[in-house]
Amino acid sequence: MVYYQPGIGTYAPPGLLTTVGLKIAEKADEAVAWYLYQHVIDGYKFLMQTYQAGDSISIFGFSRGAFTARALAGMIHSVGLLPSHNVEQIPFAYEVYKRAKDTNNVKPPSKDAVAPKHDTNNTASSFTALSPPESDNGNGNIEDVTELDEASEFKKTFSLNVDVDFVGVWDTVASVGSFWPRTLPWIDYNPSIRTFRQALALDEHRGSFIPSVWDHRWTVPEKQDVREVWFRGEHSDIGGGAPPESNEEGETPYGTSMLSNIPLRWMIRQIFECQTGILLDPEAVQDLREADILEKPPQDSEKNGGWDWVRRVEESIKLDQNDVERRLYDSFGFNPVWHALEYFPVAKPCKNKNFEPRMTRVPNARAGRSIYRTSANDPIFLHSSVLAYLNSKNHYKPRAKWHGYGNADWPRIEDVLANQIDAIKQGTFPLQDKTKLEIERDEDAVGG
Repeated sequence: MVYYQPGIGTYAPPGLLTTVGLKIAEKADEAVAWYLYQHVIDGYKFLMQTYQAGDSISIFGFSRGAFTARALAGMIHSVGLLPSHNVEQIPFAYEVYKRAKDTNNVKPPSKDAVAPKHDTNNTASSFTALSPPESDNGNGNIEDVTELDEASEFKKTFSLNVDVDFVGVWDTVASVGSFWPRTLPWIDYNPSIRTFRQALALDEHRGSFIPSVWDHRWTVPEKQDVREVWFRGEHSDIGGGAPPESNEEGETPYGTSMLSNIPLRWMIRQIFECQTGILLDPEAVQDLREADILEKPPQDSEKNGGWDWVRRVEESIKLDQNDVERRLYDSFGFNPVWHALEYFPVAKPCKNKNFEPRMTRVPNARAGRSIYRTSANDPIFLHSSVLAYLNSKNHYKPRAKWHGYGNADWPRIEDVLANQIDAIKQGTFPLQDKTKLEIERDEDAVGG
């Protein structure tokens, strides 16, 4: 069963029937996330009314929709899922969730206690990916962080205790509301999410789009499978929305080839790798294959008894090599609002290298993002399509800066071809000009 919500900036509240009234409501929602609660509780209500014991819950979103998706998962973790007959409790449940304490209120456990136990080599490929975490038979949440507040009492008294099996998001913003940023508990880390995947933008540089990355210090690797991958592109190049690349005559010579195709293909593979049970529409898949957005199966796949997973990744990488050539979308454009916000002291959430949350009013001034690593085993990856592009183009240098890396340490690589794995494991980072990745070296960093 599928539920879709348009998202923040698109909500049409009942009672506003005029075009002007609806437009004002949409802009208010976009500027200050006026109806954030409505977006979250609408999704929550759908789950209340449709969930049956044993169901698998998967949630997806992009940008502020990704924030809403993670907020919905956060509400499920914090106050549980109310029974379908208890609709009147939803507004109160949301208020309880909004006041809940999360990992930002307590110190994390030691790194040794939470460091992932999987392969520590600087590589990960789709065909050598982690196995999904073992099921606990649905008898409770992944609960290593105790909430000593009213949320836990509400959950015990009124709600079902359920997990969220899969959350797949594209470039989550750290808060919603362009002028009045708002955030919620259990966004950066959520003990009730079993599998988390996020595609992130290396080249976004707007202060209003600071990303919300997973707090890897809290991950319970025996029960949670987490991966964040950085791709070439700005915000709309990752989750979609950027127009096709055009020439001076306004023509689109590259057709459907776009940067956003790369993280889309990656996310779809994650859905299958993680055994979510999600079934895709065969006709839609065929249309995407014909448009070279999804990889086509090799012609002899039927003869050989199916589509070998390694070959699927290789076919996908071939499409990546074409799509990664597309031009970055200019997120600023001629919009004076975005330009002004970069130099205006608007409050925005951020984190330092120790992942401590804070609010800042320091203007962003179009600075690139910072990628922080707190442990050498943090599942933070650079996508292989970025490496290929860096090696073939002299002019490109990602805007993001990498922090927490030692003198001989490099980011881990996602979607690596089989013939590259041995070289990477031996410490050979496959980048010809290593100055193109801006890495802040630290002799005391976790990587050595």
